[in-house]
Amino acid sequence: GEPGHDPSWPGSPARTEGSTVMITATTQETQPAQSTRLRSWRTAAGLVSVAAGAVIVIGTVLPWVETFAGLIGIPGLRGSNGRILAAIGIVVAAAGIYQLVRGGQATRWLAGLAGFAALGISAYLLIQLTRSLSALGGDSMVAARGGPGLWVAAAGSAAAFGTLFL
Repeated sequence: GEPGHDPSWPGSPARTEGSTVMITATTQETQPAQSTRLRSWRTAAGLVSVAAGAVIVIGTVLPWVETFAGLIGIPGLRGSNGRILAAIGIVVAAAGIYQLVRGGQATRWLAGLAGFAALGISAYLLIQLTRSLSALGGDSMVAARGGPGLWVAAAGSAAAFGTLFL
């Protein structure tokens, strides 16, 4: 006979007089769980990028070199290297905002690669600053020391670069 009426057919309910057969099925919806996971990843990458960009810009405003025991601070924005780092920080923060709003792999890569570039520039400038200060260290008339700004910019750059690994 027919599959729905033959009790010997696998999976078909047995027909008996007066009995009711109830079939239940459960389904799992995978789409919301996946979108929640992607949304949380996107949110984390976006927030880290916005914070890293802000830290890079703050680092360029802080003094990179201090003279006379910190009385005179020379911020990074005075030079072209500081302005380049500030521009990269703005790009990283803007990419983070876009990541929060729209998402996408391109903005995460933009923030991460811009952070890598800023990290390279910051590392180079830290090496040059160390060389310059050691050359000036013997001169008692110049009481210069490194300020926190370049280190802060380097930390923000490392955080922006780290968004590639989220």
